[in-house]
Amino acid sequence: MKRIIVLTALALCALGLSGPAEAQTLYGLDAACGLWEFTSAPGGACPAPNPVRSMCSYCQPSPCGGPIPGPVPAGSLLGDVAVNCLRDTVFVTDGFVIAEYVGDTPCSTPPPCTMLQSFFVPTVLGMGPLTGMGMDELGTLTGGVPTLWITDGLFIAAIAPPAVPCGAAAVLCGPLPVATPPGAPLTDLTWDPNPNVAGFLGSLWACDAAGLIYNFVIPIPCAPGVILTPAITFPPVSCGLTAPLTGIAYDLATPGLRAQVGHLYVTDGTTVEYIDTTGAPATPQFYTPTLCSPTSAFMHGLAYASHGINYGFPRNTAGIGSYGQSCSPGPTFGMEWLNEPAGTTLVVLLCNFQFPGPGLACPPISAAGTLLWVDPFRPSAQTIFLPPFGGTCTPVPAAIPAGFAIPPGLKVYCQFIFRNGGITLDATEGLEFTITAP
Repeated sequence: MKRIIVLTALALCALGLSGPAEAQTLYGLDAACGLWEFTSAPGGACPAPNPVRSMCSYCQPSPCGGPIPGPVPAGSLLGDVAVNCLRDTVFVTDGFVIAEYVGDTPCSTPPPCTMLQSFFVPTVLGMGPLTGMGMDELGTLTGGVPTLWITDGLFIAAIAPPAVPCGAAAVLCGPLPVATPPGAPLTDLTWDPNPNVAGFLGSLWACDAAGLIYNFVIPIPCAPGVILTPAITFPPVSCGLTAPLTGIAYDLATPGLRAQVGHLYVTDGTTVEYIDTTGAPATPQFYTPTLCSPTSAFMHGLAYASHGINYGFPRNTAGIGSYGQSCSPGPTFGMEWLNEPAGTTLVVLLCNFQFPGPGLACPPISAAGTLLWVDPFRPSAQTIFLPPFGGTCTPVPAAIPAGFAIPPGLKVYCQFIFRNGGITLDATEGLEFTITAP
């Protein structure tokens, strides 16, 4: 297994070339304790992405024995979700309590959505119930401390989640009052790690109850009382969203070769629109081929996760999946070999990249009696031979190590090819993941 880790990491790092930007899945909350993870609407090559609509309850007992988030009040602006890419955990708030949950784990062990801790917003901030959160895992503006940016609609502040489970959150910045139109509080935040309008790393995008999108540059040092005035303001334009907007999430795989500016997802609760940071419609991507995607329930808040997506289809029950997040570094990331057929004598992991491209095969290539969703004939193709493992799920670790300069936007396509007795080969559907910023 160690050889698998090394070979996979080297395969990813050997082609450290910038290319088309891709993203993966979104999180949102409903008003009945549902934490949803979902993909954009399909419609692209193969077509992609294969739809994902999964839900678990965020209203569950806390290992801390303290208060837990309750159902977000229907019709309110309260509540949000944020994601830590490096740890692959999900933060949820009902406006009053914040809790942290397990993300996408190897073969669902421990189960996704298991609560890790819960805590209150520091009372010293004097803020009201929260309407939005955004995560900066690297603590770009806060001395390297993993940071949750939070808002109650009128103020923005930064806190450090408890370093020890069930401890207390610490104040890192703020509260900073926001200069936005009266009667239109902010409803969500999202962190953008790229250079802002002043040329420095990092800014916050936000949406509000009047249907507008804003960009805020946080002053350093972050002194309480400094009024935040939007550097950029525009409305969504393509999908007929209506006020209030309820969630916003930054696409951490952008900008890239095909996406020269950053991209955002924004929702009014029923539809998610894909837009770029100039206010124009975003460039369609493999994972988000359409600008407008319906939600599965009314969404309070929105967050982005660098999770892999599937495309194409298998010829039998064997499959390929992923776990963790493909940010760089990505200590949690790996792939899953699912439902290995009895009698399997050979397993090969085939991967390819978008450069020199295209890497994927759409339509699939018919070969040796099966379908190949990854192009094996280009020099960039990589093959890794694995022994049969047996069982319904085998994790294949592929952590993306720190210290390697893998640019955001590097797109990777993989599938498992296997022999189930005799000489005939078969294969799973395709898996696509993209290296992103944390």
